[in-house]
Amino acid sequence: MNFNLNLVKKHFRIISIALALGCQFIFASFAFGQNQKTLPEVLQTGLKNNFDIQIVRNVSQISANNNTLGNAGFFPTLEADGVGTESDQSIHQKYSTGGEVQKSGVNSLNISAGIQLDWTVFNGFLMFANKHNLNALDALGMLNFKYQVETSSAAIISAYYNIVRQAEQVKVYKESIKISTIKLDIAKTKFDIGSSSKLDYLQAKVDLNADSANLINQIASVKKAKKTLNYLMGEKDTSDYNVADTIILAPFIPLNGLQSIALQQNETILAADARRKAALAQIDIAKSFQYPTVTLSSRYNFSDNQTQAGFLLLNEANGLNYFATARWNLIEGGTIKLGIKNAEVTENIADIIFQDTIASVDKQIATNYEDYVANINLVNLVKDNMKFAVENLDISTESYRVGKISLVDFRTAQLGYVNAVTSLENAVYSAKNSEVALMRLTGQVSKEAQ
Repeated sequence: MNFNLNLVKKHFRIISIALALGCQFIFASFAFGQNQKTLPEVLQTGLKNNFDIQIVRNVSQISANNNTLGNAGFFPTLEADGVGTESDQSIHQKYSTGGEVQKSGVNSLNISAGIQLDWTVFNGFLMFANKHNLNALDALGMLNFKYQVETSSAAIISAYYNIVRQAEQVKVYKESIKISTIKLDIAKTKFDIGSSSKLDYLQAKVDLNADSANLINQIASVKKAKKTLNYLMGEKDTSDYNVADTIILAPFIPLNGLQSIALQQNETILAADARRKAALAQIDIAKSFQYPTVTLSSRYNFSDNQTQAGFLLLNEANGLNYFATARWNLIEGGTIKLGIKNAEVTENIADIIFQDTIASVDKQIATNYEDYVANINLVNLVKDNMKFAVENLDISTESYRVGKISLVDFRTAQLGYVNAVTSLENAVYSAKNSEVALMRLTGQVSKEAQ
């Protein structure tokens, strides 16, 4: 028996509208009045508000604050001191000249003050070693900050594209609802004219309800994915938003050159190198204690002593003094040599860690690249599979309409289409994560936002 396809489409529109109105209270907040957030905007917000980034940024700032010439010991120190005393006492004094003073309630006032400048002009090059160490720690703090930026950015990118993937799955379930609505309409028409049993009609209703339930659950998954992204961004705004509608993969990344880029830009390797430089500075610091320390000093003194009785009633003096101090630890029980040996061992350990870090990053690049290539190949394979699933669905729709296949076969084709689209979205998402992992290992995650 022939069916009017236009009539079927008309019935489908009517049922779709009714279904949409019935679920409007669930879906309205998901698709209406939302602002669009691009990946660069999300990354910019995350770089500003991400909690992990904020913590490491402040820790890095401490290292930057410490990296000064004054903290290394290059500058002189200037100190002021003063003492003032007042007393009320009884005195009894006899002088060699034969004079004698005996008096009670004698008030005395003694004031002394001074300013002293000390400048260590030589300490076995300790100040230079300290500065090298501070430079290395400052660089290490900045590299730790950059590493956290790269790590958090990679997590934000993955979370953002997860929303894209989940939102695309929403579209797939909506499309499946449309297909189930057409199927229900056809089954209803067949039942009304007596060409099929009510069983097919009821099963079509069950399938439509199942697809609607999948859609409701998937919308909840999108909302949960957005909460994850909001946390990574440090975003307190709970208003809903849209994201990009497609995961775009970068052009195929060749393996050649990735290791050399990592040597120059990978924060883990650079941080290991900074620790090695700090260990070298510690050797120079330990060696500096073998040498003498020479300090130049200048002091200005002022004193004023007054008393109401005695041989000297007033004594006031002020003046400027210059002097130099040299210190050299001649016998120290071998602790200096021990400190040098331990510092050299520490530097050797830091060098081994540096070499191990390079090897580890090389291994990570190699293994991640295998995953990347496999995911790219999987994307191409699933794309072909989806084409077959779409064609099979089109043929099955028409075949079911004219009664060539059963409702079960139509449902199988429908689910095959849903699974094919879902597999493609998952494969593209996995490929994007592999791509971002390679970018993170080579210090290039920031390019994703450009």
